[in-house]
Amino acid sequence: MPENSAPNTKHGGEWTIAWRLVVLAAAAINVAMLLAALFVAQIRGLDAWIFYRDPSAAAGVGFYTGWISSLGASLWIGSGAATLFAGLLTRRWDCTFLGGLTLLLGLDDLLLIHEDVLPIVGIPEIVPMIAYAGAGLFWFFRLRRKTFDGTIIFVAAG
Repeated sequence: MPENSAPNTKHGGEWTIAWRLVVLAAAAINVAMLLAALFVAQIRGLDAWIFYRDPSAAAGVGFYTGWISSLGASLWIGSGAATLFAGLLTRRWDCTFLGGLTLLLGLDDLLLIHEDVLPIVGIPEIVPMIAYAGAGLFWFFRLRRKTFDGTIIFVAAG
């Protein structure tokens, strides 16, 4: 192996560990989602395939139904995951926090968590909204020096 390959560099071992953790997390999330879908299908008496079909196909509506919403959620999730990963690798708390928050908001948007899922278990829609507002205010006041260095323009645009 060449001397300047990734495992032999200063942070190469950390990258190897990080990628292994990403693969392990992805596999664990997929298994957890499969088990959750099977569990809910069993409890509700549903066909488990309903969880794996595209929503527009399952509802029998046009392919364009919800296209913009899905695209937006995909962008939220992608940018949140990238920011979270970068924050973890660089050990920057602000990137890690904002990446995690963005990822959570994207998943909430895609899966309709605060609109449909939480009310089923008795949690009103206002509760996650207050939590999201609290997280945003926490970030704003905790990192206000960084907020006003020009970053606020990008946050406001988002």
